[in-house]
Amino acid sequence: MANPTIFPGDIVVAGVVYARGGIQPTIDRSSLTQESLAVYKIPLTSFRVWDALQTNLPGTSATDDLGLIGGTFATASPTIQ
Repeated sequence: MANPTIFPGDIVVAGVVYARGGIQPTIDRSSLTQESLAVYKIPLTSFRVWDALQTNLPGTSATDDLGLIGGTFATASPTIQ
């Protein structure tokens, strides 16, 4: 490796990253395992309208879209309906 650049913190790229060469360290496919019971939390606010991914779910459902329903304050959890 010739003259590597070290970034001491986080890096945010608002575009495409092109890599020439390889990414290190590599991960052997034989060492990958399936986590059947793993929990992957997805915030309800991350859901999008299916045909307009730039659009958050509306507050009420439409004929072809789900809606993010807030529920009554302090008594009901938000749901997607």
